[in-house]
Amino acid sequence: MGIPRITHIMLTSCHILVREVVAVSWRREDEVRVQCYPSGRSILFRIAGYVLIGAGVLVILLCVPCWAWLALVGAALILLGLLLIRK
Repeated sequence: MGIPRITHIMLTSCHILVREVVAVSWRREDEVRVQCYPSGRSILFRIAGYVLIGAGVLVILLCVPCWAWLALVGAALILLGLLLIRK
């Protein structure tokens, strides 16, 4: 039968879906919707993102009190113990 094939064509900024139709009538509902998203290829934005992630991790490490870290370690040990018992 004349079933349309879907192929992918990669452009520099987004992916576009294109249909190749062989001996099939084309209807309005057969159209493919195309949506482009930003690629985030700017080196300055990437560096700024890494700096913000590092600053966030540093703030969390410095501001969370010691007892909270120990409580998380205790909870992780309990969880690991339960997983070992179940198996």
